[in-house]
Amino acid sequence: MREVSYNAHIKHEDGKLYNHTIFYDDAALDRNKAIRESGMLAKAKLGIHHDEDLRVAFNFPTVYQYNLWLRDNPIDTDLFFNGKTEDERIGAGRRLALKNPEYVTQIRL
Repeated sequence: MREVSYNAHIKHEDGKLYNHTIFYDDAALDRNKAIRESGMLAKAKLGIHHDEDLRVAFNFPTVYQYNLWLRDNPIDTDLFFNGKTEDERIGAGRRLALKNPEYVTQIRL
């Protein structure tokens, strides 16, 4: 079983208690860093067509972390996946990469 550290933020607001927990899976973060630094996600290895352009690639160790990422970044993830223009999608990808660098495996924005 892997060690997973976490940071819990608890706040009281309008008589309600909010608990926001951020998980840090150190083994997964180290793996993503190794992938990012190795250059194994080159364009040829990803199966991208010759006219496509890869700007950013995210890697999530677990589905739970992916769902937390979607929940914490609703506007930027919607623009990233469903943006009307390329500038909207690139801008959202840039903001997501800056907010969550531990999930970025390749970036060129």
